[in-house]
Amino acid sequence: MLGFFIRTKKRNLLTIIGLLVFNSAYTLFMSYFIKQSTSTITVYFFMMLFWFLLLLSTGFITAVFIGDMIFEKYWKKENFLYEVLTEQEVLERKEFKDPKIKFRIMLVTLVGLNIFVFNSLGGNVFDFYNRVGLHFSQLNYNDVEKQIESVKGLYFVTDEKYFEDISNRLKRLAKETKSADLRSWIAFYFKEKGYLEDIPFLIELASDENPEVVGEAVSGIYFTYSRKFKTEDEKIANDMYNEKFEYADLIKKHCTRVGYPKECILTAAYFDGKELFKIIEQNKDKKELYQLFILVLTNSSKEVVEPLLIHFYNNGSFDDKCLIATAFGKIQSLEGEKILIKDFNQYKKQECPTIRIKNKMGEGHLIGKNALWGVKALESIEKIENLSFETRKFVYDLSIDKKENFLVRSKAGEVYEKLEYKFKNKK
Repeated sequence: MLGFFIRTKKRNLLTIIGLLVFNSAYTLFMSYFIKQSTSTITVYFFMMLFWFLLLLSTGFITAVFIGDMIFEKYWKKENFLYEVLTEQEVLERKEFKDPKIKFRIMLVTLVGLNIFVFNSLGGNVFDFYNRVGLHFSQLNYNDVEKQIESVKGLYFVTDEKYFEDISNRLKRLAKETKSADLRSWIAFYFKEKGYLEDIPFLIELASDENPEVVGEAVSGIYFTYSRKFKTEDEKIANDMYNEKFEYADLIKKHCTRVGYPKECILTAAYFDGKELFKIIEQNKDKKELYQLFILVLTNSSKEVVEPLLIHFYNNGSFDDKCLIATAFGKIQSLEGEKILIKDFNQYKKQECPTIRIKNKMGEGHLIGKNALWGVKALESIEKIENLSFETRKFVYDLSIDKKENFLVRSKAGEVYEKLEYKFKNKK
């Protein structure tokens, strides 16, 4: 069989050209099939196996063709056509040097070159198969748990050149599936990885009846918009925190409709004071939601958030007081400054815990570091502009009080130096 294709140079060359054309067509077809089809992992495996056999065959026949031109005259006839040389051919033959090693090196080089060229032609199909194609195949199973595992796997694909294919596949799956859990994971993926052009899809998911899907979708709209403009256009980024943000009403409508799921709280900057108070009162038994709420409140305007933070500080647990002590500095609250000074001696030596809010992947967002309450309060005071003389003196007295806790006294000295530097530069 092999001898038919390589018997003459002309036939060998035509075979090579035919294989190159077929390889090109098959590579493009396979690349499209793996990215777009709903087949199984077994089908993908055998398609890849056949592809490698094609590339190996092309490399081998090309190596034979080149060897026939550069090696000893009867090398091909004896080694691949398995024909016995005549006496005349033996006499004509030059001193024979077995080119096996050279041929193997040439074969490996040509096969590697084939893989590189055709892999590039197929849009890096081999890498895509390993990183993405295996997950795509699991999305095709009628098993929600496997599909969710695949979405989680796709979450860790960081190469942006694959995002479009992943995006298209997940959008199709969201429309096909009846599982709200799977739709919420897809919404989560776009919240973390999406682009502006994905916002219409997230708007569709925001109209879902499932609260978790809605929460992931509306927070996804916010974060997708934020990622694009946070560094590129400061004005647009600022507009996101007021009514100029074009999706604010849509976010409020859907969050209100499904009862403010946890992820909706990430968009709390778009709600007014009464709405925010209502949200937190409805969810006050959910500790994590409460903590997340306090974090996000600092994105709202001072006029809206200051009374709420003071209310929650006065009525909350010690952990809440730790979070809100930090929040007072973020919003430049002079009323908060007075509260921190008033409560300083009562709480200064108590230790605030490390608090993390976890997303669906279990990745924690740090919202509160382990530290003494007194240290947190001083760090917050440092951020507040236009501090009174009494507050600066209070911090100075702490810094020189040798009976004071060492950590508190050290932080007070550090903060006082910064406050004095800012005060002198204002003059």
